[in-house]
Amino acid sequence: MTNGHEYTETPEDLELLEFFESEAIEEERSNGYWCYEFTSEDGTGVRVSCNALAKSVQTDVLFNGRQVSTVVHEGAEEMKIENNALCCSFGTPETKLTVKTRPEVSVQWSTLRTE
Repeated sequence: MTNGHEYTETPEDLELLEFFESEAIEEERSNGYWCYEFTSEDGTGVRVSCNALAKSVQTDVLFNGRQVSTVVHEGAEEMKIENNALCCSFGTPETKLTVKTRPEVSVQWSTLRTE
């Protein structure tokens, strides 16, 4: 399943601002790159970066500012915000990413075998 584009479709800037409750911490929009971070009151955080032209997405789970987990995946097709979650689909429909900031920080990557 592909979107027919040479880049990852991503939410608008305002949608990302509302979801992460802050401006991007890094961005080079001309190159299709942005990075947002959210930290909850208990110190759990998530950093999500996307290079739309490279079709690459990275998530970092943070605790009290320390990076405790990183996942990078290529082939991102579409990213959207729905039901208070940032959702990303990849070139194969079996791979998905779901990021939530409320009521608590949650990052879920899944790839299912279909054989």
